[in-house]
Amino acid sequence: MDRSGFPSRIEALVAYALAAAGTLLWVACALPSGPIEGVGGDPDAATPFRRAAPLLVPVLLLGIVLPVGSTLSRRERGLRAVLAASDAFIAGYAGLALLALPVQRDAAQGVGLILLWALAALSLLEAWRCAAPSERPAPPAGLRGVRLALCLLALMTPAQALLPQGRDSHTTLARTLLLVPFLLVGLGAAGARLARGVQGLRRACAALQVALAALLFLALRFTIRDMPPTLAAVGPAGRLALGLSLLVLALALLHLLVLGRRASAAGAGLRAPSPAG
Repeated sequence: MDRSGFPSRIEALVAYALAAAGTLLWVACALPSGPIEGVGGDPDAATPFRRAAPLLVPVLLLGIVLPVGSTLSRRERGLRAVLAASDAFIAGYAGLALLALPVQRDAAQGVGLILLWALAALSLLEAWRCAAPSERPAPPAGLRGVRLALCLLALMTPAQALLPQGRDSHTTLARTLLLVPFLLVGLGAAGARLARGVQGLRRACAALQVALAALLFLALRFTIRDMPPTLAAVGPAGRLALGLSLLVLALALLHLLVLGRRASAAGAGLRAPSPAG
């Protein structure tokens, strides 16, 4: 039986530990991170989910599902479907969240929203075609190339043309939700296009997971320490959330390292000379 598509025991262990740490972090984000002065004693106002739900909820949700999905997938098409579905979720959610935020938009920012919806549609189309029965033809690689090109186009556009102006918390969230999805989707599309085989696609998923974990840590640090109304002090739940976000980032890096070591070992095995008969 060909087990090349199966993860090793250590790969599966780290992936499931990563999902478990993300689940614990979800619980910590639902607890008040500390007291807030002048908010009428409402403890919910100090929870990270209350303060920055449009950013934290999708990153946490995808951070829990992605390592499990990439580990359970055994075939190349399944892993491509996982990557494309992740890209569709990122772009689609960001588009919906931006529409709901009360910020002023101009024509350039409207173009940014249109690009997000186009990315979501292209990614969903690829995920649907990858999840189709194996007798159907695989989706063309051009879909991933178009997604990557759209991300590069958005990232090369001068930032002041796309980003709303202001310093309030809604504007800060809008800036993050408009630029970061292009970075994440571009990483996923590039990984899916350049990866070869099941293990290459797993490494692409792991690289996306590292980017999500880094974003999660930075977003939580800003939400707990700097986002107005600022906390009078960071309480035990806030310190727990920050510590768990660091653990999630460390496990994501470890997962990528483990997958990279397996690839190096496989490459060394292919280069080793065969024994003399």
